[in-house]
Amino acid sequence: METTQPTLRRQAQRVRHRHAWWIAIAAGVAGNALLVLAMWAAAPRPAPAAVSVMPAHAAPAPVIVSPPIAPPVIVVVPAAGVATAPAPAAFGDLGPCPAPHKARPSGALRPPRLDGAIAGFAGAPTDSRRVAVWTDEEVHVSADGGGSWDRVLDGPGAVLGVSFDCHGRVLALRDGNGLGMRDGPREAWRSVPAMSMRVSDEAAPRYAPKVVGGGRAVAVVGNREGDDGEAWAALSDDGGATWRHVSLGWYEGVSSAAWHRDTLQVVLPWTDCRDEGIRLVTVTPRGVRAEEIEEWAQQVALDRGAVLGVSWECPAPARDALEVEHQLCAWRDGVGWRSLLLGPVADDGGDAGYALTLVDGPTDVVVHGASVQTIGARKLGRARAWPLGADVLGTDLAGRLWGKDADGSLIRR
Repeated sequence: METTQPTLRRQAQRVRHRHAWWIAIAAGVAGNALLVLAMWAAAPRPAPAAVSVMPAHAAPAPVIVSPPIAPPVIVVVPAAGVATAPAPAAFGDLGPCPAPHKARPSGALRPPRLDGAIAGFAGAPTDSRRVAVWTDEEVHVSADGGGSWDRVLDGPGAVLGVSFDCHGRVLALRDGNGLGMRDGPREAWRSVPAMSMRVSDEAAPRYAPKVVGGGRAVAVVGNREGDDGEAWAALSDDGGATWRHVSLGWYEGVSSAAWHRDTLQVVLPWTDCRDEGIRLVTVTPRGVRAEEIEEWAQQVALDRGAVLGVSWECPAPARDALEVEHQLCAWRDGVGWRSLLLGPVADDGGDAGYALTLVDGPTDVVVHGASVQTIGARKLGRARAWPLGADVLGTDLAGRLWGKDADGSLIRR
């Protein structure tokens, strides 16, 4: 028994050593596994893809995980018969004005087909070939002096006035709609902030808003919203995208405005309870200057910096000798008022009770009786015939007078 017990003890120790060795190996493997598991849990991974929950009766759709891609370009084709509104065109500054085109266009007048009575006419201030005729609803323009016409700038609201900038782009005002501009086939409408685009029958034509063409910039002269007595000018250098406003003061009467390069001049007759006169406002990029020229006339015009007016008060020594009640006068800075001599005419009522009708346009003319004379720098031009009873509408840069005959048809002389 003594010999057997040591032997058994040695065998038991060997078994215990083998068990400890296997336990150590297992502990090492488990430790390494735990370390790998911890590193895997700490590693960043992409967010799981969203899984749609389908109804119980539907077959499950396979989930496909793919890298993110750019969204596809979707082309929307409008349904037939549905028009999409064009984006406003950008009409910026085209640079210095070209030299005026004053040559008289050749060819016969072919009046446009109008759906309505003629309401107005305008000649381009810098191009004798470009003219416009409009009704309350339509605007028609010609680029060849009246030989052919295109209908342009349709839109809501009655037409208030039309002109052209010095590059020949058409400008139009519509009641409640603002300023329209056309350049080739492109058209755009812009609002004119703070300016009244509506005219009542009682106020027309004295306070009618007007668009002033002929320059690089665009101007609209008229009343501000809610103010029926004070005149304002809204000016834009970028086709109506932005505007600046200038107060022109109190006025009463038909104003006249014109561009001379980058300078805007506005003539405004005014009256109050005790006084009356004419104010000449000059707006430049550097500021505004207003000058009272101590005269009053209901009919005024601008001619190369001179102010023209039909009045009974301007100095006219020959008036009494000729027994002419109303006189055509011109005012120039540094010179004052001077009379442009006219022969005696019968006081047939004329425009607002005057025998003389002063036409403010690219070329200024005076109508008295059945004759028309162009107003030159120092004297009147040769008289030419004008049909009695025809309405006077305006002039073009070639000096022709346009009007509406007794039957409503468009005429020119």
